[in-house]
Amino acid sequence: MPDIDATPPYKAAVIGLGAIGLGYDIEEDKHSGKMLTHCHAFHRHTGFELSFGIDPIAENRELLRKHYGYLAYADIAEVNLPHAQVYSLCAPTECHYDVFNTLIKKRPLAIICEKPLATNIEQAKAMVESAKLCGTSLAVNFFRRFEPGTVQLRRLVHQGELGGLVNGTVWYKRGILNNASHFIDLLIDLFGMPKEWGVVGPSKAGDDGQENFALHWQEGSVYFHAVDAVAYNFFEMQLVMTTAMVQYHGGGAQIYIRRTKSRMDFSARQSLDTEGEYIENDYFNYQYYVADHVYRHLRYGTPLLSNGETALKSLKIACDIHDQLYC
Repeated sequence: MPDIDATPPYKAAVIGLGAIGLGYDIEEDKHSGKMLTHCHAFHRHTGFELSFGIDPIAENRELLRKHYGYLAYADIAEVNLPHAQVYSLCAPTECHYDVFNTLIKKRPLAIICEKPLATNIEQAKAMVESAKLCGTSLAVNFFRRFEPGTVQLRRLVHQGELGGLVNGTVWYKRGILNNASHFIDLLIDLFGMPKEWGVVGPSKAGDDGQENFALHWQEGSVYFHAVDAVAYNFFEMQLVMTTAMVQYHGGGAQIYIRRTKSRMDFSARQSLDTEGEYIENDYFNYQYYVADHVYRHLRYGTPLLSNGETALKSLKIACDIHDQLYC
């Protein structure tokens, strides 16, 4: 893990002690296990001190107390401690706007908001503007922008080492806003804002839109396929580039680059390497890297790689596709 200086830690609090706030790694060792949640990341990162958690569900509060020994409250109005300097907003998406407006009044140094920022673009824009007016740094938890393996993939793409985008495929489950937005944001990070996007094929709309859709750039397109009918988790991406193929497995837990090579028959044609080059990563500690990035932003002024402005771009696409289904 990155080295941290000896300055006093920032006081942090987690609002919402559900899966991403607390639950995903509750079975892990709190001193050495995988860091998949905001609570565990703050607990392990020496640049932060977790002061308390907030959740209306008593069982979740008790889990925080028993596992980590931190204070937990049902509502932020009950907190009689000094305000936190950094808040993680992990409440359900439909609560983001109201909870954010409560937190921003406390003028924290930073808010780390779970994605998507809000259920609609108007609320999200208002949140971004409020953070600017209050001088609060707004980070959004598209964690792949911070995880070392995907950071290396971004470097390879941006430096042109893999050539340009030709075509791509993403398979996803559990909704456009909830899950597909992760890969929408990742693709914007890799290739910039697409010039067009839209639904492809017949509608299978659910509560959050289980849809096939596509993003189109000048040089190529990426097609998203909803696979909610399968009984297992499936979150994969393949990108065909002009001089390589990217295979992005398990949501980013394994990343392979298959580069072109000359054929053994000495013909002018080339083929792809069959084994591929494995990109080292630390996927199962992804939440630590989000916390560390926010820490370095506050301590040293490094830019936030995932912020309100970048999150608005992916939310606009997700909401536009959602509106094509329901409006």
